[in-house]
Amino acid sequence: MRAAKAKIITVTLSLFLMVACEAPDEFSSGEARGDSGRLTQLDLEELTPNALFLAVYNDDLAEVKTIVAERSDLLSTLNTRHGELPLAMAIREKRKEIAEFLVSVQPVESFESTNKYGESVILLVARNGWHRMVFEIGKNAYFSKRWNEIYSFRALDIPNNQGQRAMSYARDSKTMDALKEEYKRGVGDVVAPFYSTYHSDNLGNLFLHQAAKDGRIDVIRWSLSEACEKNFAERAENGIVSGFSRGATWLGRYAREWVQYPHWVNWENQEGKTPLHVAIEAGQYEASRALLSCRWSDPLIQDDLDQSPLHVLLHKVDQRQARVSPSVLRLVRLLAAYDASLRPFTTQASLLDLVDNHGDSALHMAARLADPEVFQLLKAYGGDILQLNELTGERPVDAFLARHPNEEI
Repeated sequence: MRAAKAKIITVTLSLFLMVACEAPDEFSSGEARGDSGRLTQLDLEELTPNALFLAVYNDDLAEVKTIVAERSDLLSTLNTRHGELPLAMAIREKRKEIAEFLVSVQPVESFESTNKYGESVILLVARNGWHRMVFEIGKNAYFSKRWNEIYSFRALDIPNNQGQRAMSYARDSKTMDALKEEYKRGVGDVVAPFYSTYHSDNLGNLFLHQAAKDGRIDVIRWSLSEACEKNFAERAENGIVSGFSRGATWLGRYAREWVQYPHWVNWENQEGKTPLHVAIEAGQYEASRALLSCRWSDPLIQDDLDQSPLHVLLHKVDQRQARVSPSVLRLVRLLAAYDASLRPFTTQASLLDLVDNHGDSALHMAARLADPEVFQLLKAYGGDILQLNELTGERPVDAFLARHPNEEI
């Protein structure tokens, strides 16, 4: 036995000096592994303090099993760099077979640990989209409870340092289903977690904000299926919906004032931004289109700076840019076309007429761009070129002609 242990130690030490390096770590903030064929100091910190981390790093399942059989206490140790378990490292490095094995032998109480970023094992699993592992971890924790103990999934789904839980990073709808089912399994978690501030982070963002920012369409559609009419939406090209849908959207704007309904599709974070604001700002066309397809989605909501999603989009455009990018034009067209499709069914202000805290409408902003195409596009969709900025007295047409004296209106 001693000879075998000595052999393991010798092989481990040699691997510390010789193992080849992999891709940069996703948490390294730009730090890359060395190219010399040896582990950098950061790599050594990641793999210390024991050989189990090295075996996980090398994706050596047989070695992991051998080490765990001899030293099961190593399962609960934390590495130096990320402050995480061997299991968490296996998940982060996407060593799925090793992670599955470690879940089966891991002490249940360690599932409640987090790394130095506050990330729980469940959050890391959800980010990888390993929905079956969510069930497996939940099942292990559930059946570990005594008859007089209460199981709550909240003990496993711990918020990270930004206050985000697993749903903020779930890769797909199956993972969202798994997380939802585990919450339902837990006593005290009966109320759907997305109907409260429970799943909002430190900045007031719901998981839907993060999905919109990342463009995780599958998660967005899962969310809409929970909040919107089943099989509703995305019926026409470029986000323009049917007559019934337009009427439902208009009614929805008023209905939410007096009907108890989970309007987290329009949830505003601490800056007053909805998921649609976030999707538009991130340049996520498909995410924006999906959000607009929900009957409760309201593109007229303005943030704390009185900016609509269209204002947010135009603020991102450099006024000196000779040509606006096709992706921006596509989003402008999406919002303008959607607004035009609603106009016959509502007496509310048009999206194109809303003004921000500087008194500017979207047309005012478009008029100042070096590229005249956005202005002409919004004008074609019914934008008011004579709308007065009540703070400066400027009209869109005046700003446009000052910038483009040779252009026709």
